[in-house]
Amino acid sequence: MAYNEAIYELKEAWYKRLDANFAVPVFKDGVPATQDGNYILIRSDGLTDLGPTNSGWFKSVVIVVEIVTKFPVIADTSLASSYAQTVNDSVMYWPNEFNLPIQNHIVTQITLQTQDEIYEDNDSEKIFRIIKRFEHFLTQK
Repeated sequence: MAYNEAIYELKEAWYKRLDANFAVPVFKDGVPATQDGNYILIRSDGLTDLGPTNSGWFKSVVIVVEIVTKFPVIADTSLASSYAQTVNDSVMYWPNEFNLPIQNHIVTQITLQTQDEIYEDNDSEKIFRIIKRFEHFLTQK
């Protein structure tokens, strides 16, 4: 059994799950310059190898989900909040049941590390972001 990469596989699972549950565009790693309006961005924030044992490798991977909502006059934070809840509902059913099927790893735990809210005003539009950092504990199959 060789050491398997985990970041791409996990990010792809997040993308497939959220893209199926949102009417707004979902992107991985970056957003096209032409994107106008609300969207969801998924990116990775690193992997920590928690060390091998005689039976496998254990890893911690952080995935960031950024929810971006845009408004002409004033930001409606309830829209971003409802998107944030849909993110939770799409991936985390119960404390130990996760809807992220990945081929080479088993997700043993997901924890929300941080959730930040950022309000931006650039005169032409108001932008409200919720940035959620999820830590995943993985066991390689």
